[in-house]
Amino acid sequence: MPSTATRAQVSNILFILGAIVIVPSAGIPVEPALVRIDIPVMGAAALACVPIFLSGRRVTRAEGAALVVSYLAYLTYLVLSRG
Repeated sequence: MPSTATRAQVSNILFILGAIVIVPSAGIPVEPALVRIDIPVMGAAALACVPIFLSGRRVTRAEGAALVVSYLAYLTYLVLSRG
């Protein structure tokens, strides 16, 4: 069962996203690269955190190194492709 704080955070996020969608009449312009690259990377990063959350929120050296290497690879990709 989610805690009260978690439910409040989810409610706030949904409220803000709903308000953002309602306000602009033409919608929010989104670059195709964002949909094609960035959103899947964010989803993969969220999934990569699941084992950390399930293991008592302790990050081992291997998990930490994997997260740092993944971040550096993504950052390098962004700099090389869009810079």
